[in-house]
Amino acid sequence: MKAQIHIPTLLKECKKRINYNSLTGEFTWKSNRIKANIGQPLGSISHGYMAVSMTINKKRNNYLLHRIAWLMTYGYWPTYLDHINEVKSDNRISNLRECTQSQNNANRGPLTNNSTGLRGVYKSWCNGFISKICYNGENHHIGMFKDKFKAARAYDKKMVELYGEFAKTNESLGLIPNEN
Repeated sequence: MKAQIHIPTLLKECKKRINYNSLTGEFTWKSNRIKANIGQPLGSISHGYMAVSMTINKKRNNYLLHRIAWLMTYGYWPTYLDHINEVKSDNRISNLRECTQSQNNANRGPLTNNSTGLRGVYKSWCNGFISKICYNGENHHIGMFKDKFKAARAYDKKMVELYGEFAKTNESLGLIPNEN
């Protein structure tokens, strides 16, 4: 298990070493380092997220910069953060919001292994489609449908009801035709 860093210590070290522009989401070094100069951008991309490696109290750890941005702006370490526009490297504070794990999962596209290509819609063994949604770790059956797009619209309605502003619907993703 990874050693936990003392958050007040991390905040103090970040404020001493890093400049963060909350309007642009950019990070630069405040002081010269072995491989970087004052004002040089910091971080590298790791799984789509910007990250930085720092040694604090003789312990080297990697930190995701969106979490550092939140810490430097609000003074605490969030459990979960969501990139509103889904661009993992966009660390403007206006693009970050605290959320639950369930809300963070709601704000993404369909999984790549989904055979229907729609969120919350699955092929049924009886030549139809099942619509279901997971909310706070519990699966909720929405219904059975003959048409996958009707199943998707039912899913979208439930998604908005449960997740509100975090809802990423089939319609918002452009996955279903207009109902006209």
